[in-house]
Amino acid sequence: MSGSLLGPLLFFILFNLVRLATRYYGVAYGYSKGIDIVKDMGGGFLQKTDGRGVYPRPVCHGGIG
Repeated sequence: MSGSLLGPLLFFILFNLVRLATRYYGVAYGYSKGIDIVKDMGGGFLQKTDGRGVYPRPVCHGGIG
């Protein structure tokens, strides 16, 4: 075992930098999208869009039973 310690050390540092950056920005992106959904729910946007799918369901599933 006469290899250099620089290779594994560099791999460990770079791998974890990429992992932590991806994790941080993923959490930040999810948080911002969650805040947007809560704002849309408060404004009545989601209630209007969810009501559109209510009427076709009894028609499509009426023959099943």
